[in-house]
Amino acid sequence: MTHSWNRSVGIDDQYQSAMVFGHDPLLTEFAHYLRKDFTEELPGCGVVCFDFRNISWSKISKGRGILKFFDYPNREKERLDQVKGDLLAKITENLMQIFAEVHPDAAKKMKKSVEKSVGALTQRFVRESKGKN
Repeated sequence: MTHSWNRSVGIDDQYQSAMVFGHDPLLTEFAHYLRKDFTEELPGCGVVCFDFRNISWSKISKGRGILKFFDYPNREKERLDQVKGDLLAKITENLMQIFAEVHPDAAKKMKKSVEKSVGALTQRFVRESKGKN
């Protein structure tokens, strides 16, 4: 779906900021219009902020927005889940490599136990590191 964005927004240049509220898919499409390299999908309750340096509202055009921020509920949880997954993979790989150097056959038998133990460790690490960046 491609929307033809109307340039006559009706915002007087005396105003330095404006907020737009709405629903998808139009808000996501509008954000993509304002900044072509902004490719995120706006989830429910998502907020995206663009800046337009010294531009009259009537001259806002495709790709001219400068992304200031993008946020939504559970974004931090998603980031921490990614960190946890990355840690789990790295630690498991390193431990399995160390075990395989000592005894390859025993290492293969230990993989599920290693993953379970490392999973608990990474979960605790992420919990301990929340808000301490």
